[in-house]
Amino acid sequence: MKKLRKNSKTYNMILLAIQMHNKYSRSFHWKPPAHASSRRREEFDSSFGFQIGSTVYSVEQSLQCSCNHYYYSMRIEVDGVKKDIRSLKKLHKNFQEEGV
Repeated sequence: MKKLRKNSKTYNMILLAIQMHNKYSRSFHWKPPAHASSRRREEFDSSFGFQIGSTVYSVEQSLQCSCNHYYYSMRIEVDGVKKDIRSLKKLHKNFQEEGV
């Protein structure tokens, strides 16, 4: 199994994905900015993938703003099977406990 270092790019991307999910997962009822240009500035689409051992992870996140609501989505796939945020949190926890 590949070792993840705390300052590695993969580890930082996992940590950032978890932090962004915690921030935006309940953002539907937030009040978006009044101007369209400000709303577009807040939107994002990001994706990354990595492999640990023979397991392939793929993560996609997006945030869209309408005039009234925020729409956040996150898709995680582990070896092509759709998973939820728990798979990344478990990977992060295992790294902290064992230095995976």
